[in-house]
Amino acid sequence: MWFRTLGCCLLMLVTASTAAAQECPTGKPTVVSRALPAAVGQKPLWVTASSLPIKWEGNNSPVQLVWVIDAAAGGLVMVSGKHVKSSALVRFTRFGDTLGERQPRYEISRTGYKPSLAKPGDLLKFAFDRNFAWFPEPGCYEITARVGRLQPKIYLEVAKTPGK
Repeated sequence: MWFRTLGCCLLMLVTASTAAAQECPTGKPTVVSRALPAAVGQKPLWVTASSLPIKWEGNNSPVQLVWVIDAAAGGLVMVSGKHVKSSALVRFTRFGDTLGERQPRYEISRTGYKPSLAKPGDLLKFAFDRNFAWFPEPGCYEITARVGRLQPKIYLEVAKTPGK
């Protein structure tokens, strides 16, 4: 009898850990600046989109991302991303450059964008940039960044739009 109970408990434990391992570790979206929707990431870099999780409409449909950089963090800011399971690469272009060449690495500009709702205090604390990103398939993406000497990672969940 206790073998059956032990077996049942082990099965539940394996099932729970497998489900947890399959989830995308995006973290809870937080409001970094009231000028933008909630973002994911951690100091010194966050990213937001019109919705989190990001709605995937196809590999040829760009998604607008807005990056928030802590103004106190110095140095060049570069990002790249890949699908956690398939390693398919995210491609980036500057905002408005949908016909340009899509690159696997993107240099974030600290003077690239001023959100319309940004207050002077926001502009003292943060730099903002926006770009387009193409996600080749739905799923979990690991965004690797280099902010000066720091190397933060951000996870983004890209969900298939219903009916697509």
